[in-house]
Amino acid sequence: MMTAQKTGIIILAAGSSSRMGSPKQLLTFNGATLLQHAITVAMGVGAGATLVVLGAHAEEVMPIANVSDVHVVVNNDWREGMASSIRCGLQNLLMILPEAEAVLILLCDQPYVTTKLLGECLHAAEATEKSIVACAYGNVTGVPALFKKEMFDELMLLEGDVGARRVIQRNAEHVILVPFTAGAVDIDTPDDYARLCED
Repeated sequence: MMTAQKTGIIILAAGSSSRMGSPKQLLTFNGATLLQHAITVAMGVGAGATLVVLGAHAEEVMPIANVSDVHVVVNNDWREGMASSIRCGLQNLLMILPEAEAVLILLCDQPYVTTKLLGECLHAAEATEKSIVACAYGNVTGVPALFKKEMFDELMLLEGDVGARRVIQRNAEHVILVPFTAGAVDIDTPDDYARLCED
């Protein structure tokens, strides 16, 4: 049976933040960097392993990511796009947690993700035979998203600048949704960050 201890969490934090102009992983909100927030939220789930994938700006971001009980890997192929970070994260996760029955993928630029939300994704996965639990916000279905073991091969086949949403879209009949209205808020540009700080 799938449990939190047999679930790994991958936090994707390898992007270059080209539209932001500086590493968004290091932007602060409510007293913590966006990456620190993602790590804290993930650690609250009690997963079998939590892993952060760095890439661009790895040297700058490493001191934030390198905390107790968090595994940090550097994706040297980050320029390919998000798919390479998912592959890198999943490969390393399965070395750390070979008994993994599921993986929960999240980004570091969704500031309103909570441990409660991730717990809801886990509980939904435990209660259904479906292979994917995804979050719904607006007309979007995306991350945070949980993928059971039978989806690992498809995640490993992702290429280019596509993310987990591609696997969700391809397997719509195998998806159960968790509402996450605030998931529409992500931080890509200075204007996005300014609006976040005004809230």
